[in-house]
Amino acid sequence: MFGYILLFLGTFNPGLDCQIDQIRSAFFTLETNEEALTSFIAQCEDSNCKEATFYHAVAVMRMAEYTYWPNQKYKYFTQGRDQLESLVKQNPQNVELRFLRYLVQTEVPDFLGYNENRTEDLQFVEDHINQSNYPDELKENISITLDYLNK
Repeated sequence: MFGYILLFLGTFNPGLDCQIDQIRSAFFTLETNEEALTSFIAQCEDSNCKEATFYHAVAVMRMAEYTYWPNQKYKYFTQGRDQLESLVKQNPQNVELRFLRYLVQTEVPDFLGYNENRTEDLQFVEDHINQSNYPDELKENISITLDYLNK
């Protein structure tokens, strides 16, 4: 499901010099396989964009889908979760980051207990997306995704 949502979103061109547009494009069109995800993680690690760390955290969590051993699955999940939570703590007003956390918390299994911010993040994104300085295409894709997830 997570992969289909990412394919649905399309690409953005925010006009940033740090190539965040390529990272966003790669993330939102990411093939659902281990090789593509590993390559994407490397792309994020090579970037000097602050926003690349947002996508890196989510991608690390997704690596859990491609390992057999439960302890390794949990390690990927907690590593990405901890990174994502640290970023939110540092950037609590970042709409894109809060959207990504909402997306993750909506898609991960409930037994992991990582869903406590869904309502808060959804409300924050809905309240602030139109006032943000993101490109219109990004705003529209976030809104479409939120509508899709909340049917």
